[in-house]
Amino acid sequence: MVISDFLISFRKSANCHRGRISGFTLVEMVVTIGIVSLLLTSMSISGASIRREFALAKAQEELRSLITYARFLSVATLADPGGALVCGYGVHILTNPGAGNPNAYIFRDSGDGEICSGINETDNLKDQGTLYSMTLDPLILLDSPDQIIEFIPPDPTVVFDPGADPDGGVTIVVQSRSGSGHSRQVKVLASGMVSIAR
Repeated sequence: MVISDFLISFRKSANCHRGRISGFTLVEMVVTIGIVSLLLTSMSISGASIRREFALAKAQEELRSLITYARFLSVATLADPGGALVCGYGVHILTNPGAGNPNAYIFRDSGDGEICSGINETDNLKDQGTLYSMTLDPLILLDSPDQIIEFIPPDPTVVFDPGADPDGGVTIVVQSRSGSGHSRQVKVLASGMVSIAR
């Protein structure tokens, strides 16, 4: 006989002797509600950490993709489809844009007319669609200063504003606003390679 069958038959016999209808007691109901509430609380806590980790991974990958796409654009073309000079493509990363969420967008550097000199953010492409811009989840922030990264064809040469780290690249730190969880990094090297790390 299974233990549950034994307990049910025991309850029936006990209730029949007292002349009462079988059912749950107040103590059994309180214990059941307590167990269910503990389970729901633990699920909500783990759900919040899963959402935070997902938002971190998504922001890290979107930023890496945006920078890689700007590099691709600079290698793929030396001229605007309209025939204008293109000195390069870059990404402008705004870590604290006023009251909004951190965001980044690709820009086209058309130089000063006929001359390419330094970073010249002449054409902001963020209105061209999601392929050219990103806005981070409200749970996420970038723990780095605003950064401009420009790729100048044909190699491409990489220019950073403000300048590069001592190791010759820049590291953008993606972290949770609450400070909990693991921060993630997007690193752009002077060679133009883009990597991600935890």
